[in-house]
Amino acid sequence: DLIFDFSLEPMLRQHQQNRALATLFVHPNAHPCDSTRVCVAANARICAFLPKAPDRKDGANLSNAGIQILSLELLKLFPREGKADLDKDLLRPAVNTGRLFAYKSTEYVRDMGTPERYAQVQTDVASGLVRRRNRSFAQKAVFLDRDGTLNVYREHITKPEQIELLPGAAKAIAALNRKGYLTVLVTNQPVIAKGMCTQAQLRTVHDRLETLLGKEGAYLDAIYFCPHHPEKGFAGECPEHKIPCACRKPSPGMLLQAAEDLHISLCESYMIGDSDRDVQAGRRAGCTPVLLHSSADLYAFTASLPPV
Repeated sequence: DLIFDFSLEPMLRQHQQNRALATLFVHPNAHPCDSTRVCVAANARICAFLPKAPDRKDGANLSNAGIQILSLELLKLFPREGKADLDKDLLRPAVNTGRLFAYKSTEYVRDMGTPERYAQVQTDVASGLVRRRNRSFAQKAVFLDRDGTLNVYREHITKPEQIELLPGAAKAIAALNRKGYLTVLVTNQPVIAKGMCTQAQLRTVHDRLETLLGKEGAYLDAIYFCPHHPEKGFAGECPEHKIPCACRKPSPGMLLQAAEDLHISLCESYMIGDSDRDVQAGRRAGCTPVLLHSSADLYAFTASLPPV
């Protein structure tokens, strides 16, 4: 019940470099509440499996797509007589070995196990989207600011409970997902440089954001943040982040890095935000900038975009 088109070679290369027992293809999707999600460390090592749950706890929208590369050593470590359940008897026990890894990709992998998902897959096949999402093709993306664009603006957001989606934000992201655009969050987060929030705490904020979007059938393909802030003099600040940088908007560093990582065609992509620095970052990266004047503008613009 899967349809996919992705480049196997990078996944195989990562599997071999990590000397992995197993490498799982993982991705964000529009139905995380009924998907098996994984917790992944910074080095791509899988730390845990999270069960399907309609009232799931906050977490990154990172689901096991059901595509794996397995090493023979895995079967030798967990031998069984007769039939074995791949997930329960092999993959989950392998978490404790530290040699179970995630391969994250934005390429096309879709579960078509419900009538609605099957209908969407038919549309995607007919339009050629399935093939075009292969990483061998340059991708079109919509880059998005965070505060004031997706969620209610609050100065210095440092806790998950401070995240509140703006009306229509999830609907807009879901529309972009269906149309085939990569959705990439690019956000300045000087709270890290100011010592108000650690990177681990920021992850919990973004976990909340992804959870709220997921509950409305929307997802972000990637999240980039700038932890820097050039001005000094804040109590508890982190000196290593109090530097000028190329990633803090209006500089285009985050967009350029995403373009390299995800094979994005910047001249065919958009940068959406609610401030002049978002507009400048988009222009400097070579994107088409879109300045929002109200929360209604985001959905209105995404609805006007043609499919990729």
